[in-house]
Amino acid sequence: MTKQFRKLSGRKHTTSCFEILCGLNSLRSSLLCGETWVHFLPQRSEERRGSTRQYTNSFSRPPKEHDLKTSLEKFDNGPGGWFGWTENARGPEPLERDKEAAMNVRHVIALAAMMLFLCASASAKEPETFTFAKADDQIVRHSEGSAVELKDGRLMLVWQEFRKGTKGDSDFYPARLVSKLSQDGGRTWGNYRVLVEIAPGDLNVFSPSLLRLRDGSILLAFLRKHDFEKPTDQYTPTSAVCMISRDEGQTFEPLSTIWSRKRMHLCNNTLKQLSTGRIVLPSDRDNSTKEKPDNWACGCVFSDDGGKTWTVSDNFVELPKRGGMEPHVEELNDGRLLMIMRTMLGAIHKSNSSDGGRTWSKGESLGVESPQSCPDLLKHPTTGDLVLIWNAAKYDPKWFSHEGKRTPLSVALSNDHGKTWSKPRHIETDPSRAFSNPGALFTSQGTLFVNYWTCRYEPSGAMVSYPIDLKIAIVDGKWLLD
Repeated sequence: MTKQFRKLSGRKHTTSCFEILCGLNSLRSSLLCGETWVHFLPQRSEERRGSTRQYTNSFSRPPKEHDLKTSLEKFDNGPGGWFGWTENARGPEPLERDKEAAMNVRHVIALAAMMLFLCASASAKEPETFTFAKADDQIVRHSEGSAVELKDGRLMLVWQEFRKGTKGDSDFYPARLVSKLSQDGGRTWGNYRVLVEIAPGDLNVFSPSLLRLRDGSILLAFLRKHDFEKPTDQYTPTSAVCMISRDEGQTFEPLSTIWSRKRMHLCNNTLKQLSTGRIVLPSDRDNSTKEKPDNWACGCVFSDDGGKTWTVSDNFVELPKRGGMEPHVEELNDGRLLMIMRTMLGAIHKSNSSDGGRTWSKGESLGVESPQSCPDLLKHPTTGDLVLIWNAAKYDPKWFSHEGKRTPLSVALSNDHGKTWSKPRHIETDPSRAFSNPGALFTSQGTLFVNYWTCRYEPSGAMVSYPIDLKIAIVDGKWLLD
C-alpha cells in the first residue's frame, strides 16, 4: 500500500497509507485516554471472560508495516478490536463508557480515513492527452518536437512543420522549425512563429533539441538534410547546426556548425548537459556497406565550451541488422553515461561511457522489449530515477513495419541505473494509431510534459506517411510515482 517507499535509500519519502493509519490511531489514543500507544493485537483473555480490565500494549518500537493487516481486520470490531479502550495512567475505566467513546472516535476516524483516501485518489490524475497541431492539406505533418521551460514558467515548444513533397516518404518532405508558447503548463498555446527556414540545397530542417544551460542561455540544435547526392541514394548527407538564445527564446543566433555534410543523423530532444558542464548530443552514423546495407552505429558529439566547438566520439556502437538508431543519453548518479538505442533486435539496447561520451562500451540489451521505435530517456528531478518513455509493445518480426506496433506509448522507472525497470504505465493505448518520437521535459510544476507524433495504421499494418499530428501529454508527477 506504500506508493513509493524510499526512506532507506535516503531519497524523497512519500507517506504511505500505513503511516496515515498509525497517525490516526495515535491521535485517537491521545483523545481518549492520554499519551499511549494502542495495541494492534487481540485483547487478552481476561476481557473475553467478561473482565472490565483491559490491557495496553505500549510499544517500545514504532509499529511495523506488517501490523497493518491485523489493524485493518480489526478496524470495526468494537472494544476488542483496533479501536478498543485501553488502560491509561489513571487506571481502568468502565466498559460501557469505553464502548460509547470508542464508537464516537471510530466514526470520526473512519470519516477522516475516507477523506484521506479520496484526496489521495484525486491527487494522482491520469495523463492528459490532446492534439497540439493537426495536419491538413497545407501542412501534412507535424512531428519531432522539443520543449524548454522559460524563467517566467512559460513553456516553449519547437517542432517540425512539413509540406507535401515529391521525394521519398514524409521524412524527406520540405520542413521548417516553428514554435509556440504556453502560459498554463502546456494546455493552451499561442505566439506562433517560424524559427528556422529551409536553406537553398536543403530538403528540410529536422530533429530540434532545446537545452537550458547552467549560465541561463538556451541552446537549439537541429539537422539540415541536404538533397540526395545521387538519385539512387537511400539517405541524404546532413549538417548539424547549433544556435543560442540569451533572451529567453525571443531570438536565436548562430553559434556553431556541429558537422557539415556528413552521413550522420540526430533524433529530437537529445541535448544534455552533464554535471561536469560538458554538453552531449547523441548521434547515429550511416555505417552501411555492401555486406550491411542500411546499417547505423550510435555515439555522440560533445562540447566543453558551451557549444562553440564539438568533438566526435572515438567509437560508435555497432549492432546487427539495421544497427543502433535514434540514441538518447542520460547521466547516471555515479557519473557514467547511459545511452539507449532503437534497434530491430526485439529490445531497446544500451551502452555505457565512463569518460563523458568519448568512448562507448559494447552494445547490449537493456532488457526492455520493444518494436523498432524511438525511446526517450531522462532523469527524475527529485528521486534521481531514470525515466524511460517508449512503446511497450510486443516484438513481432512478422508485422508489416518496424517489427511491431508503435502503441501503446508507455513509461517506466529504474532506481538501479537501468538494470531493472518498473511495470510500464501507459500514456496512450489506441491500437489503431502509432505514437512515436517522444520528447519529454520535467516542469517546475512537477509534471512530465511529453510531445510525440501520431498517425493511423493501414489495414496492412503500415503506418501512413501522412497526415501526421503532433500530440501532447501532461503527466502528473504523483501518477508517475504511483
